[in-house]
Amino acid sequence: MFPAVAIAEVTLGLLILLGVRDLAQTQRDAVETLVRPHIAMGEHVWIAGHWGFQWYAEEAGAEPVTRRPPLPQPGDIIVVSQADYPLFAKQWTARTVLDEVPYTGNGIGRVMDLSAGAGFFSSRFGYLPWAPGAGQATRFEVWKVE
Repeated sequence: MFPAVAIAEVTLGLLILLGVRDLAQTQRDAVETLVRPHIAMGEHVWIAGHWGFQWYAEEAGAEPVTRRPPLPQPGDIIVVSQADYPLFAKQWTARTVLDEVPYTGNGIGRVMDLSAGAGFFSSRFGYLPWAPGAGQATRFEVWKVE
């Protein structure tokens, strides 16, 4: 019995590590393709997201959106990570969605997937530390405030 339990624990641990690595890579890629180009063009970029996405985006020069001033102004860009912040306040109703980028992952499984009930970093997504997943798990959106 003990060897079977140990094998199951090691397997789940490896699946969680692969899921975290995949999520982190997705967040790094989103910053490189959705945040850095706008910063390079001299635009003021804000981000709505947490965990790795916020870390990489702030390192690139973006600011996190909060509900208190300073707030994004017309012409500013907001990159929203739906994986991290699906309940983002839609207070910027005067906005144009410039881009939507889906996240499908590596096919090994997910640690953060609302539809699969995987919420390794937040039980708001579910109580499973890892779940198999295929198809779109989430997306990133790029908004321009009007």
